[in-house]
Amino acid sequence: FNLLLRATDNGLGSVQSTEIVTITINDVNEFDPVINSVDGGSFDENSPAGTVAVTINASDNDTFQTLSYNITAGNDEGIFAIDEDGQITTLATIDFETATQPYNLTVEVSDALAPVRIISQEIEISVNDVNETLIFTAIANQNGSVGSEITFTAETIDPENDEISYSFAENSAQEGMEINSTTGEFTW
Repeated sequence: FNLLLRATDNGLGSVQSTEIVTITINDVNEFDPVINSVDGGSFDENSPAGTVAVTINASDNDTFQTLSYNITAGNDEGIFAIDEDGQITTLATIDFETATQPYNLTVEVSDALAPVRIISQEIEISVNDVNETLIFTAIANQNGSVGSEITFTAETIDPENDEISYSFAENSAQEGMEINSTTGEFTW
């Protein structure tokens, strides 16, 4: 702010002079940042890259502070990133069955004034298992003659290794067709 100083002499016909003095008060970094809340902590497997896993809400009681966020540990696979708003997002599609979890990331929050103050917190992120679509192994087209039997075995892969049962979709089977619900063996 500007301060106006005035000096006046006590002589005859008193003379005065003024001077403007600019005073600047520098802020001192008095407070550590504070993590107010951590929202989220899990996301569904096979979500696209860029999925928000966690949002960290932090603040600092010092005036005019800009906070920075950084993942300092636990991101060995390089599959998470954190932005300037404290959102931890995925950098890849993550599969529950092959994920190394839970992921325990150490996040640092720092302020901008000297001396910089830093706090850190461990954040746990889990990947939710989703029942994924079964994958049929290709079945070749089947040809047969009247009176001959057609057989093949339907095979599927279930990423979760759940028990599989086989049946005919509604209104698709012809008279005499059978499928073994456990093995997938088809006969007609």
